Amino acid sequence: MKRSLLIVGCILALASSMIAQTKTTAVKEDAARIAITPYVDPELGFNKEVTKQLNSKMTTMLAKAGMAGGPNQRFILAANVSVLTEDIIVTTKEMFQYELEVHLVLGDGIEGTKYATNSFTVKGIGDTKAGAYIAAIKKISPTHSSLKSFFEKGKQEIVNHFATKCDFMLKEAQAMADRKEYEQAISSLTSVPDACEECYNKAMDASVVIYQRMVENDCQKNINSAKMEIANNNWDDAVIYLYGYTPDMECYPEVEKLLVEIKDHQCADALARAQAAWASRDAAGAAEWLGEVAADSKCYPEAQKLQKEVGENLDEQARKEWDFKVRQHRDQVSIAKATIRAVRDIGVAYAENQPAVVYRTYGWWW
Repeated sequence: MKRSLLIVGCILALASSMIAQTKTTAVKEDAARIAITPYVDPELGFNKEVTKQLNSKMTTMLAKAGMAGGPNQRFILAANVSVLTEDIIVTTKEMFQYELEVHLVLGDGIEGTKYATNSFTVKGIGDTKAGAYIAAIKKISPTHSSLKSFFEKGKQEIVNHFATKCDFMLKEAQAMADRKEYEQAISSLTSVPDACEECYNKAMDASVVIYQRMVENDCQKNINSAKMEIANNNWDDAVIYLYGYTPDMECYPEVEKLLVEIKDHQCADALARAQAAWASRDAAGAAEWLGEVAADSKCYPEAQKLQKEVGENLDEQARKEWDFKVRQHRDQVSIAKATIRAVRDIGVAYAENQPAVVYRTYGWWW
């Protein structure tokens, strides 16, 4: 849920920050607003150091081109390296010399679409094969003369892709939402770069609607789960399922009804326990249970009467201790409940953000 709230927050922030532009200006600025992620396919079999060096070079290239993006972006700059020549040089010790062809591809890593390619050669010497690879890769120039036209072509292909396939993408996202694949639909829509202004605006509008559907659907499922917990007399667990919903939602009247039912049950239970404790003249026990009674519950006035009764039957020092215990326990209960909610939210957010994007680059090198 928190992950979803963050998604829609980003959507609304982006939508509210857009500035109207003429089509001519938008086209000129398109290229500058597309973010690309460097990616080396693990299936290529490079060792860790070679992969790290190649990623570093591609990151620098993208930064120089003004296209650097964070992890898990849709559009990627992928790289492969092939050996053109291999020589062993014997001096005081054996050295390896490689001439490598560095092959770059800019494309859509989600759909597996290739937009632009570029290749150039570099040489390197090292006392190991991996060392020779790394020495060669270090010689790659992030401002190589062929890179400008390569990036320009790739960016234009990305813009053209969304201009021609926007309606199809919107329909596909709607179909996902109809199958209740809400997060996948939102992910697809939010992958549209703001460079493709018309499609981007349509996608943002659609993603907000789908997000609202997702939250309403989750709400109904959680209402059912809360009812099951209530049926099993797990009242505290039932509350967890109803946390976070707001009055503007269609499901809220039912959520509110259940919350009142839970609160009234908890109130009656706590009051009965407080009365039993006081019947045994256990003032501390009565204070503990009265601290559980919410101020907006229907039995709160009766709880106040009992609190007054207990207080009037204590001496001054005992009364001060009594009042303090009531307040202290009520504060501790509030803190504990808030902590449980916060920990649960962190755990859910962590679990939902685990899988990394698996890019489709198979066949890009031929």
